[in-house]
Amino acid sequence: MIITSFWRNRPNLILLLWFYNISEVLNMGRTAELVLGVVGGIFGILSGVFAIFIGGFGAVLDIHSAETVIELGFGAVVLGIIGIIGGAIVNRNNKVASGLLLVSGILGFIAISVFWVIPGVLLIVGGALAFRSK
Repeated sequence: MIITSFWRNRPNLILLLWFYNISEVLNMGRTAELVLGVVGGIFGILSGVFAIFIGGFGAVLDIHSAETVIELGFGAVVLGIIGIIGGAIVNRNNKVASGLLLVSGILGFIAISVFWVIPGVLLIVGGALAFRSK
């Protein structure tokens, strides 16, 4: 009851807070894209290392085409590095950064599929956000 009476007597404060939040969202920088790109790239490197580990374990057990998994794991590590680079340059050139983030996100799914779910989603969302014009 005290809270409702407090806000009932201050409608201008509510409008001021609401407009402040909208102006903060509209003037938002590219921090989200940078964080999504860097975190997605780090998770991508970790996923690639995990795929290399699984492929190495399969090679020890002499499983057919385990070497292919190792090679695709190395490719995923490179794609994670490209994702980090894309996230790092998003403030300088957002279109190039968007391309790097989207390409690394999509090619990672092609390379190591299920291991790339978390980094792929982060990189693709970051790339889609970076593609919007400022």
